[in-house]
Amino acid sequence: MSEIGEEKAQSEKGSDSASAEEASLSDFIVSHYEGTRDKTGCYDGEGQVSFSGGNTYQGSLSKGAMHGRGKYTWNDGMSYDGEMINNEISGFGRYQWKDKSFYEGEVFNGLRHGVGVFKSTEHGVSYSGQWCLGKRHGRGIMHYNEHSWYEGDWVNNNRHGWGVRRYHTGNVYEGQWINDKRHGDGTMRWLTTNESYTGMWENGVQHGYGTHTWYLNRVPGSQYPLRNEYVGDFVNGLRHGHGKFFFASGAVYDGEWENSKKHGWGKFIFKNGRVFEGQFENDHMIDYPNLELDASDASDAPGLTLDSVMEGKLTMSNDGCGNVLGPNLTIDIDFILENIPRDQREHELKQVTFLMIRNISLLRRVYSFYSALGHDRSPDNTFVMTRFQFWRFLKDCRLHHYTHSLASLDRSVAHCNVGEDVHNPMEKILLREFLSTCIIISYILFEGQVNKNPDGKASIIAACLQWLIEEHLIKFSCQVGGYFLFEPRRAVTALAYMDRSWQIFQKSCTKRVQTPHDSTLTMRQFLFLLQDLKIIGNNLPTATVLKILAVDDPTVSDGETCNMELEMTFLEFFEAVVGCALQYNSLQESETNAPSPVNLESVKASSIEPIKDVFQGVTNESHVENYYAPKSGQFLQTLSQFTAPDKDHDSLKEANNSQVHNEEMTSPHEAEFSNWTKNLNFFFMHCLFPAWNKVVALRSEAARSKASTGESIRMQRLEFEAERRWTIKSNSPVTSTASEHHEVECSDLPKSSDELP
Repeated sequence: MSEIGEEKAQSEKGSDSASAEEASLSDFIVSHYEGTRDKTGCYDGEGQVSFSGGNTYQGSLSKGAMHGRGKYTWNDGMSYDGEMINNEISGFGRYQWKDKSFYEGEVFNGLRHGVGVFKSTEHGVSYSGQWCLGKRHGRGIMHYNEHSWYEGDWVNNNRHGWGVRRYHTGNVYEGQWINDKRHGDGTMRWLTTNESYTGMWENGVQHGYGTHTWYLNRVPGSQYPLRNEYVGDFVNGLRHGHGKFFFASGAVYDGEWENSKKHGWGKFIFKNGRVFEGQFENDHMIDYPNLELDASDASDAPGLTLDSVMEGKLTMSNDGCGNVLGPNLTIDIDFILENIPRDQREHELKQVTFLMIRNISLLRRVYSFYSALGHDRSPDNTFVMTRFQFWRFLKDCRLHHYTHSLASLDRSVAHCNVGEDVHNPMEKILLREFLSTCIIISYILFEGQVNKNPDGKASIIAACLQWLIEEHLIKFSCQVGGYFLFEPRRAVTALAYMDRSWQIFQKSCTKRVQTPHDSTLTMRQFLFLLQDLKIIGNNLPTATVLKILAVDDPTVSDGETCNMELEMTFLEFFEAVVGCALQYNSLQESETNAPSPVNLESVKASSIEPIKDVFQGVTNESHVENYYAPKSGQFLQTLSQFTAPDKDHDSLKEANNSQVHNEEMTSPHEAEFSNWTKNLNFFFMHCLFPAWNKVVALRSEAARSKASTGESIRMQRLEFEAERRWTIKSNSPVTSTASEHHEVECSDLPKSSDELP
């Protein structure tokens, strides 16, 4: 059964069973009473009442009314056992129906209202959570059967708000709901087909912008990504609009889609580096209608010859030499080959290709190591490197110690993508792009340091790459620095604040006047930002911030002077903010129990084992496994562990977890990590984010005030001008004095809102 069919069937089933009606106590005609009475003869105290029609009550009474705790039984077998207030069912009690279904919880005026548990024995459905006037309303969890449930927000018996739905197949959706349908931002994981989708939904289907991933079976012994992924627009569950498809083979299509088929203008990059850019129709190139572009294979386009390359319809990433490192890898270094004499380019390309082949295993392991930094576990234990992780690789290898900052290296590498955001931390870098980028960066940094061969046949590019590998990659890579990425548990915790920090970084950047007109942030602007947010002060001195900036970058300070004009990438910005969080010292520590600053060096020395040598074939996957601590909303990574909750089992498990937690907290490492986490939470949630929200509000109010004042001045000038013209028309001889008076009054006004004080 599909998720949509299951939704409909179980929604109706849950609605019918969980909406069993509460009976009414509207008619009270007593046919028999046994019990105590007060002095006036009214029923009072404990008693047993029989009503006409067969209903009965046994329990407390007061002044002739059912009041207190008692049990009311209807003639059809339904009963209520609980609190009563003046003949009304209100308080806490238990409804039980004839089929043994029951509700236990808070009640108001005979309706389920507050917090309670309902279970239907006939349908096997149960609900535990909040109620409002007899309907599921608020936060609660509904179990449809042993393996199917929903936990989240409810409105009038409908799933509405944020919630998690697990289907009987094991598939899970986590995200927004509207009127019992997946609607808004959400993530779906299909375990049956090994797929996932994160993005926008509408009326239960994918609609809007999102990312759909198909996980394929890995090659035995491989730890590298094998997945198809589409990032772009969806309409009614189909790829429709503009989107980018990353094929498992390494090929990429970027262009227009229609009904899940490539249709319109697009660019297809084959796995061997060839590029076709043109019109597509019904999933085929118009110029090559017989060429199949299969999503799981994305072949090398065997029907395309070098003649078509020379005609301009296709281009290659090299001059035709075939510098292929493997079945899916082709280096693209045309940018630096342009600096080499034409008769030496083939020799240069061959030499650097041979060097790559000799070191490909090392480079693959380094890529795998850094692509897993900061991640929870993946269904196929593979990841694609992002620019954020690539920046960490460059810093660990100390490649920013030369004349180029990370931002300038971004611009140099992105020579062919000047129209795109060259500093986007979420941009994915495939393995072949990683290899090509390493070659380009080595040439940029070391071209002036390598020596040419005596015979005049220089291998400049290969010599630069050799220098990078021997003097930087082998010596320094995989020794993760910084303030949080060195331990997976800390990385997961810190990256929870990344989205809001990215928004602050974007708003604080300024656009450069030089091409490619990218937006950057200097260290001087970073200090001004902290001053505007009133973070720099007694709690965090400027000298401490400068030390934080210089920890990972020796070019910031030489001991006497500081270079505050250095550009910062988002990694450097976020690392600096985390460093400030760990060193922030609250003056109200005794009142707010704010944690004390953390000594990073002691943390690194005591909290984690030294990372094993990646060149021996060991990655950080084992560390991720040991320190894995899922956050709220991250349980999609461990779907295979989901089972129907068992009360006794959960209680036992909770007690065991509590015991383990207490044992762990006795260790200095766990105590230190707890303090580290509290430092981050206190700084981000109580200092940085509130201060930024206040600054944004003030800036918005100032802009509105400036616009309002400017509009007022403009209207005043128009009134002066209208009055002057009316005076000229009405009074034939207008004295020059009056005219000059009006001109002076107008000239005294500011010409625009920019001239306002």
